[in-house]
Amino acid sequence: MGAMAWYAAYILNLLCLSLNLPGDNVKGTRLRDGSRLTYSLNGLSVFQTVVTLGILVIKNQGLKIPLWVVDHDAQLAIAALMFSWGVSLTAYYLSFDENKLLSTDGNTDCPLYDFTVGRELNPRIGNFDVKLFSVLRPGLIGWFILNGCYLFKQYDSLGYVTNSMVLIVSFQALYILDAFWHEEAFLHSLSITHDGFGFLLAFGSYCWMPYMYSLQARYLCDFPLSIPFWHAALVALLASTGFYIYRAVEHLSGPDGQHLLLSGWWGKSRHMNYFGDLLMAFSWCLACGFESHVPYFYCVYLLVMLVYRERRDDRRCSIKYGSTWTRYCVAVPYRIVPFVY
Repeated sequence: MGAMAWYAAYILNLLCLSLNLPGDNVKGTRLRDGSRLTYSLNGLSVFQTVVTLGILVIKNQGLKIPLWVVDHDAQLAIAALMFSWGVSLTAYYLSFDENKLLSTDGNTDCPLYDFTVGRELNPRIGNFDVKLFSVLRPGLIGWFILNGCYLFKQYDSLGYVTNSMVLIVSFQALYILDAFWHEEAFLHSLSITHDGFGFLLAFGSYCWMPYMYSLQARYLCDFPLSIPFWHAALVALLASTGFYIYRAVEHLSGPDGQHLLLSGWWGKSRHMNYFGDLLMAFSWCLACGFESHVPYFYCVYLLVMLVYRERRDDRRCSIKYGSTWTRYCVAVPYRIVPFVY
């Protein structure tokens, strides 16, 4: 019950901050019914506030709370799973109200399938968008918090923090900060514009992301590792290169992805941003050394997920662009990794 209460308090705090902190009101992508939803984008302010509050808590109470989080992370993960079920069931039940815009994938005759992938496209409470909150706030901020807790646990155990832990926490913090800095880009993602809000998305946001994406920090918390300079330099180089490619390609793609570009990064593969993502993921795993395959599970999972996304995007683009997409695929034959795949 203690873990459930703590997790509920965490979500409630994020909800209060998201509802009350100022943000830019931005129009999303035009949906298939012609409407454009308005979103209040204050993710960066929410993230900064949570970090500030965390610093104040540690300053006043020491490492008591971070160490408690690590010692009870299994119970907290179960609480996140239970919350995912609750949110999913509520969203499924409310999706049967009139005048709901449903997902094209989650509106079938199979209740279990619809519950899993999501019936309603953009569930809202007034002007509050449940999907955007779920996709960005609990998972990303939870990932950052867990990384910090694992770092403090290592410090409490060893009296210092290993260079591998510093590399992972630093580069993943940069990735999380970048996501909030470019929050508007999420309004044009398939998760927002196409996928329904069901158990898959809720579980991925509230439970899977924070606990799976912090896997490397968790591993180094239990099995501390200091890596030699050349190893650390290689990790930093791969992470920096991956981040540069990921961000450069995102910039070139434009806000709505309406143009088929053949120059620059887009002339090397159809999803160079995925390649950058994979380089970063591999660098984070590499920082954990080679004693165990466990940290590398994240890289394998991400590869499978991105290949699935690429295949799904390929089908959608083929329908949308027709023969133009066929010619584009001939001009740019590589799907993700240049000269490989």
